[in-house]
Amino acid sequence: MSFYKNLSFGLMGIILGAVAVSTMQYVAAWTPPPAVPPGGNVAAPLTTGNVPQTRNANLSLGSGASLLAGGSVAAPQLCIGGDCRTAWPPTVTNGSCAVGHVVQSISSTGNVTCAPAGAGGSMPFGGMFVTRGGDCRAANHYTGGCSCPPGFWASSMNNMFDHRFLHVCVR
Repeated sequence: MSFYKNLSFGLMGIILGAVAVSTMQYVAAWTPPPAVPPGGNVAAPLTTGNVPQTRNANLSLGSGASLLAGGSVAAPQLCIGGDCRTAWPPTVTNGSCAVGHVVQSISSTGNVTCAPAGAGGSMPFGGMFVTRGGDCRAANHYTGGCSCPPGFWASSMNNMFDHRFLHVCVR
């Protein structure tokens, strides 16, 4: 054989040997999966669709994103801005005070304090009423609704805690 043929066979042997050695290193480094498929799989990502999905960590939305819920949102605590709550104050309904009494104050938890009616004659007080989101939540004893008697005007105070407005009828 010629010198070049011997050289090419020799180089071919060296190359095949190097490939065999590096293949053996990859085979030796391989470890079998910890469980039989599909066990041990990575959890599926959040997707669209109507199949319930669970996430066991925080879900962050960018500043331009919105969370839209077509049903109830269930959580042990809900934070809006820095206002975190585990319960919401009850709604004050009409008729919270007995006949002849008017709403004197409403606490942040929704408790209503009533006082005997004092309007009449030349008194500067014409009762009170409470609204929230435009809805009448506690009616004025003198008018039976969320309004002031004739000759009175409403001085309103906003409870920033739960966005109720207390309207006091004065002359």
